[in-house]
Parts: sequence; structure tokens; C-alpha cells
Amino acid sequence: MEKAARSPKSSLILAALIAAMILLLALNVVQSYAGLEGFSFWGYPYVRSFFEDPDNPIKMKKISCPPFIGLDESKLVSVSLTNTANRNVNAFFQAVVSSPDSEYGAVHIIREVPLQRGETRIETVEINSSNIVDNKYILLRSFMSWQPVYVSSRSIACQSVVIPFRNINSNLVGYGIYVLLTSATILLAILYRKHDPLAIRTGRSRSSLVYIVVVLLLMTIGNLTGTWILSFSMIVMIVLGFLAFWQVDFR
Repeated sequence: MEKAARSPKSSLILAALIAAMILLLALNVVQSYAGLEGFSFWGYPYVRSFFEDPDNPIKMKKISCPPFIGLDESKLVSVSLTNTANRNVNAFFQAVVSSPDSEYGAVHIIREVPLQRGETRIETVEINSSNIVDNKYILLRSFMSWQPVYVSSRSIACQSVVIPFRNINSNLVGYGIYVLLTSATILLAILYRKHDPLAIRTGRSRSSLVYIVVVLLLMTIGNLTGTWILSFSMIVMIVLGFLAFWQVDFR
């Protein structure tokens, strides 16, 4: 089938779209890399670490994990502990935080937390520039145990990517870049759809374009919500999708 030639305008829009998608992908890859580092931080977690222990009456839940942090900022990581038993219990909240200047590259925090039956308490850990690893990220892993030792129970990881600026809100920069690149990708994709010769001739969007945009959006959602499995799987989907659509000229 003879291909319809792209106009100079559609070629320019396509070039801008590709640039926006590459930048958005690069940003997501950086965030996903920090997520993988957080996943492996302080020992490779057990499979059962992802599931609640049915015999454990204390349920642990992530409340807040800042995705970005500046060089001169201090932020809080919060985890809630809820006692679901019909009795009062004492639990030990533990957190391991990256600390390059410490002997083992991390500091261990432990607190005894008394909980009344049905009570929920929120434990916070402060992170700042002293916890930054290689000027890239801060890693933290939280545990809950019945005694002041490390246990292979469910743990919660948190990682914050460093925004290398001072005297400016890191959330403003981090989220702002995400909003800018995501908006540019969506708007340029819509604009290219209106000028794409194949879309004009067939009356439908290129499957490859829809696929890549959707995967990038899912990856962005995964990174901003801390769902590293979603973001990392989308990287795999992009590679597989590229190989598949390459065979049919990205139609």
C-alpha cells in the first residue's frame, strides 16, 4: 500500500511529540530506578512481606511518602499502626533510613508503641539532606515487630527523588515537570492525530501512538502513587510494544 506523505507541519508535530514522550519516559525511568533501589534497600524483602499476617493484630499502612525532596528541605514519612485486637498491645515500630555518613550507610530507628484496642497511631520519620544517597534519592523501609529485632514481617518502603535545587519547593518542581511533560504529550498526540496522513485516510488513530501514550500515562500514575510494580512493568510493555509495532511501521 502506498504511504501518504507527511506534511512539514505534521512532521514538526511528530518530532515535538517524540521529544516530549522521550523526556517523560526518562523522567519516569529515573523515578522507577529509585523505586527499585527502595525495593532492595536493607535486604531483599521476602515474598510474604507484601501481605498482611492474619495472625498479627496490628495492621501497618503507608500514610505519606514524599516523592521529591530538595537539598535544603526536611520532610516526614508517615506510617499508621492500627490495633485490631480486643486487647491492649505493645508493638515496636522500626525504620531503616539511608545515611551515607553512618557506619553501615543507614540508621536504625526503633520505638515502642503502646496501642489500646482499636486504636490507630501514626508514626513519623523525618528525612533531610543527611539521608541523601549519591545526590539522587533517599531510601527508607519501615517494619513492625513484637520485639526490638529485625523480622521478616511485612515492611513498607519509601523513596524520595532529590530535586537538585535550593530555596524552591521540590513538590512544585517535581510535580510541575510531570504536569508539563504529560500535558505536552497528550496535547501533541491529539494535534498529531488531526494531521496524521494515516489517521486522515483510515479515520482512526495509530494503534502504536495510543499504546505508547497510555503506557506512559500508566507509568506516570505508578510513579506518583508509589506503585513501583506498575511503573516498572510499563517499561517492559514499552519495549515489547516498540518491537511489535516496529514490524508494522508503527501503524
